[in-house]
Amino acid sequence: MPLPDGWHTWHRPEGGGDGYAAPPYERPTALTTLELRTPLSPDRLPTPTHARAAGLPNLDDAQASLEALVSELNAVVAPFLHALERNPR
Repeated sequence: MPLPDGWHTWHRPEGGGDGYAAPPYERPTALTTLELRTPLSPDRLPTPTHARAAGLPNLDDAQASLEALVSELNAVVAPFLHALERNPR
């Protein structure tokens, strides 16, 4: 889709290069956001245990929960990203 008058294509950093400059720019800019929502079953998360000391977070549980979350997200997001790579627009 063509951009309206006054809008520009990708903004490259000063001096050229292969990358694109991050906003803000001195001209109209459109930023997009992609949000993927996926259910996460509670049984995929580890069962919490007691902290080693009162008042301190249980870092082992936090690490295990984060690993489970990242694993689930990778299972959902990776195929989506591969599909986008195969069908660029």
